Amino acid sequence: TPLAYAMWANALRILRALTEDVKESRVAIGRVPGVFTTLAEILGVKGVAPCYLEVVRLLDNLSSEYPNVMPILEERKLMAALKAYLRRYKDSELAETTANMITRLEKAAVKLRA
Repeated sequence: TPLAYAMWANALRILRALTEDVKESRVAIGRVPGVFTTLAEILGVKGVAPCYLEVVRLLDNLSSEYPNVMPILEERKLMAALKAYLRRYKDSELAETTANMITRLEKAAVKLRA
């Protein structure tokens, strides 16, 4: 329902605000069981663009911390949803942010595996 999606968008905005400048918050939120699966599910729902925007912004913050890199990359539904998002919104500024985040994650994963 529209109300539920509005509530999700607001909850995501709050999480994103918590992760803006506080490393500990980014790491703590990344450790919440199922957080990346939930974000993948939100990206999989059609027609909730405000939620997509907030998910990508939150992931951009979370992906900046090494403890979150592998869990994000290992969540296959999330990575598939992000790549589908890129194809769907390829000409938007947010697509550029998403592409940069994926590249940063992949480079960090190479460093972590070395």
